[in-house]
Amino acid sequence: MQTNKLFDFMASCVMIALGIYVFFAGVAINKDVGGIYYDGPGFLPIILGVALTGCSLLLLFASLKDGGLDARMAEMRVWGREKAHSKDTAISLIGMAIMFIYSFVLFKLLPFWISSFIFLVGIMAYLKATRLLRGLLISACTVAVIVVFFQVGFRVQLP
Repeated sequence: MQTNKLFDFMASCVMIALGIYVFFAGVAINKDVGGIYYDGPGFLPIILGVALTGCSLLLLFASLKDGGLDARMAEMRVWGREKAHSKDTAISLIGMAIMFIYSFVLFKLLPFWISSFIFLVGIMAYLKATRLLRGLLISACTVAVIVVFFQVGFRVQLP
């Protein structure tokens, strides 16, 4: 398996999709604003979307040399099976679930400092980064520094 070609292939597919999205988002911005397209705020996203799509297409074509689309798809299936049964993948997915709960559940229910403290303690406990008492202390100090630095020092309203 040619992992560089495979990763180039996967990255180029994602970047092409992102470039197309950025292009159409820029068009939508210009449509909402009205006026001349090259004078509106959506002109730069349009240029960036075209550039990203173009560069990603070049990377895609380079990744398809030495085997073509069939070889890259076969490599992707093998790579996907390996990753599906990997312990690291499970750890990452659970970590993302913890972050999702922090971002979309705890923020709605609790103040910033409480939800951040719970998140930090939870992620450190899950990853076994430190002992529980030390994790509690690190989390409390981290949240206190963030609150004092931003809310008191810069007068920024935290979520």
